[in-house]
Amino acid sequence: MLNVGQLNEGFVLDHIEAGKSMQIYDNLGLGKLDCQVAIIKNARSNKMGKKDIIKIEGGLDLVDLDVLGFIDHNITVNIIKDGEIVEKSVFRSQNVLLMLSDVRTHAVLHPLSRNWITYSHLPMRIIRCTDAYTARKSI
Repeated sequence: MLNVGQLNEGFVLDHIEAGKSMQIYDNLGLGKLDCQVAIIKNARSNKMGKKDIIKIEGGLDLVDLDVLGFIDHNITVNIIKDGEIVEKSVFRSQNVLLMLSDVRTHAVLHPLSRNWITYSHLPMRIIRCTDAYTARKSI
């Protein structure tokens, strides 16, 4: 069994789908930071079978965690202070509605962030727009 040391101050990204930790490492820009980062791939999990874990030394201000919901909606963020977990949170998928110039080509113009309703209690995530817009010019 592999033993990775305990964090004194930092955060742990847990319940990452097996094989996605390097994608998260790249998207969060962890390679550019001057802090200790531990990546555990294919760790045994009773709940998931296998999972990845990332341990990061330092504060949450080091990285933008908003990207997590787009990569894997089950990721748990454990905040560690003085060697103890002081807070746990789950980053769910971001509710971003994209404006399309042509529905057939799915050409994205820009994200919209108003007037949407999410039905998250359903098995599949459904996002419904309450306003409709059309675009005539492309970027």
